[in-house]
Amino acid sequence: MRKTIIFALLFTSNLFLNAQTNDTTNNDVEKTTNIKASFEYMNKAAFSGRDYMVNGGLLSPEVSLNFKSGISLEFTSFIMPNDTSKTRQSELGISYNNDLFDWWNIEGGYTFYRTSITVNTINKKNEKTTKVQPQNDNGLSLINVFDFDWMFVQNTFNYFFGTQKGVDILTKVGKDFYLDNLTGIDDLTISPTLSDELGNHFAKFRKLKRNLINNTTVPNSTKFQSLDYEVSLPVEYDIKGFTFEVTPAYAFPVNLLPLESNLGSHFFYFSAKITYQFDFKNKK
Repeated sequence: MRKTIIFALLFTSNLFLNAQTNDTTNNDVEKTTNIKASFEYMNKAAFSGRDYMVNGGLLSPEVSLNFKSGISLEFTSFIMPNDTSKTRQSELGISYNNDLFDWWNIEGGYTFYRTSITVNTINKKNEKTTKVQPQNDNGLSLINVFDFDWMFVQNTFNYFFGTQKGVDILTKVGKDFYLDNLTGIDDLTISPTLSDELGNHFAKFRKLKRNLINNTTVPNSTKFQSLDYEVSLPVEYDIKGFTFEVTPAYAFPVNLLPLESNLGSHFFYFSAKITYQFDFKNKK
């Protein structure tokens, strides 16, 4: 709770200190109706500093339809090739995005989660078989991005409800550096970022793993507290509708529960993502 208050004060002070200086921010990105398709690879299936008992990577294809008005429809799939339970999760979401000011962007949305896990069972003939256990869940999100000249602050609030309720709050503080003059390469940026995540331990388990969410014998399984601190260095390059992003990160998970992760107290991981955007532009 103390960290939440500190970040709230930070948001407020940033707003007052930078509101006037950012009135002249050059926002030259034209909003269009577009389709985005992306594919992301993570060498560790890590969320909130936890790997969910899988020593392997994560594949995540995504496609979205984004209207100029700010409404977006998005479908995302999560696949872990090395997961013996063959867990699969799909997300279907709708959101609305709007620039309240040049320096303040807000987005609210709803997400439907469809998760399936393949488990081993014994049938009536005492034979070993497999069964797919599906589960549906829901999530509401609110994202605030404050983009100032000298830093950006992003706060994401997620409320999950379904089999088990949960709250997750992710705060990121960082700075975008444009490397055009230094490297001679246009549209190349690097963004040192510090992240802090608060939440209920099992709220994030609706991201892929569900086989432990009903383990009520684990102490403090629903307690709201700090989960993870991370330092990351996203590098992004845009060219002809494509965006290439590579993000090395170092995670410092805290308040780990028994059997919650086997990555250790601190660990390094990285992700690589490619996105293509097709714009629908009106003919003049």
